[in-house]
Amino acid sequence: MRSCSLVSGITSLLPASAAALCRRIVDDRVFRGATVTFDVNLRPALAGTGAADDLLALARCSDVVFVGRDEAETLWGTPTADAVRALLPEPPVLVVKDAAAEAGEFSRDGRVAVPATTAETAEPTWGSRGAAASARRSAPSGRPLCRADAGSLPGIRFPPRCFCRYAVGTNS
Repeated sequence: MRSCSLVSGITSLLPASAAALCRRIVDDRVFRGATVTFDVNLRPALAGTGAADDLLALARCSDVVFVGRDEAETLWGTPTADAVRALLPEPPVLVVKDAAAEAGEFSRDGRVAVPATTAETAEPTWGSRGAAASARRSAPSGRPLCRADAGSLPGIRFPPRCFCRYAVGTNS
């Protein structure tokens, strides 16, 4: 299994050295052969002038992107998951969480949507951690929603624990 680098939009909105690190991971691919996943993770308190363009550039260069439909609309004016995909055709896998409606995945194989499920909320979040949790909880047979192991990213398989750990915000 290939390695995976998870980059957060929060980090890219921090001081210049943190933003530069994100660009090195995503644009320069300093971890050769690693799949780059990017969680937009909009934090309005951190987002200054140019944040929308910076986050969009990072998303366009990533292999897998997680974004909430609401945060995408706030950043880029995209009111639907399909509009987000139209704006971001580059990532081989795009997961868009639409609040209480669904988590949708766009890949080379097309679009798959899983209805949102009801779960106890420990902490409300913008978009993507909830998308990962919803995808993990809703996927049949305990498999993650992301179908990268079915061919959208050859040679990469995301184990179910990847989404569990991601959903609770750890990096291990």
